Amino acid sequence: MGTLRVGTLHDYQNAAHKPGIVDAFEGTKTLTHTATKPLDIVVGQHGETKILDDFGFKYESGATFRAYGENVKIIRNQSTPNCFIYCVSDVLSKTVMSEFEGADSCIEIADMQWFIEELTDILNSVHPVAFVEFNSVEYTSRKSVWHPEYENMHPAWIKDPSYSKQREWRLMWNSLIGGPISPVIIGGKALTSLVRLIKA
Repeated sequence: MGTLRVGTLHDYQNAAHKPGIVDAFEGTKTLTHTATKPLDIVVGQHGETKILDDFGFKYESGATFRAYGENVKIIRNQSTPNCFIYCVSDVLSKTVMSEFEGADSCIEIADMQWFIEELTDILNSVHPVAFVEFNSVEYTSRKSVWHPEYENMHPAWIKDPSYSKQREWRLMWNSLIGGPISPVIIGGKALTSLVRLIKA
């Protein structure tokens, strides 16, 4: 096994990456709502604060939020703070491999939980981190129109549907110290016992 690269969310926006990896809009999304009638919400009285939560408004009990006028538009542009990301797929496919220009090998992770624990320990020896989650990517538009049943998905788990054949899952870690972060390269021997080389 060669080396393993734990990237960062913002680094994947870098146009220098090869096709299949680069995504200029990684970690971003836009939420909009056009109020066709006046909004009048008294926090703690009407109990309807979902729209305020979804658009990131800060409020206290008893606060009043009002929006008057015709077709008032509320827009929330979100950009996720940088974090460490390691990407895997749940499918072995030559089609997927072909989307990653220059890729010539694939590894299988035998025990994902063990792999996560070991990789987290190794990362911590380089840069203090806190493991956040291991989850599948949702292939959907980054532009959403708010509605009462709207699910406020974290932008880091969203990718454009054009990447859907990759069937990606992600591991995410937050940095525990301030300042910029950059990808971490880990020598292959550190995780050799947890993976095996396979042919796509």
